[in-house]
Amino acid sequence: MEKKTLAEIFSKYKPLNHGEAEIFEKAYDISVRGDKKNLMYEVHFSYPTLLKKSRIYSLESNIREFYELSLMKLMPSYSA
Repeated sequence: MEKKTLAEIFSKYKPLNHGEAEIFEKAYDISVRGDKKNLMYEVHFSYPTLLKKSRIYSLESNIREFYELSLMKLMPSYSA
């Protein structure tokens, strides 16, 4: 089964800038854990280069606000 992209997972959300679009394009090996009742989601993904925390936190905040979630965590991992 083919894994979904961030754009497919967050299909209604459109990246607000080039930095967000780049994360959506380059993220791979994505898995989502969530609790629909409490509107809490955690997204694990691999990324080819190190991301600044501020970029991750900004995207988390924007997605959380857009979908009116109580918790949204992006959890990147990086290749060695």
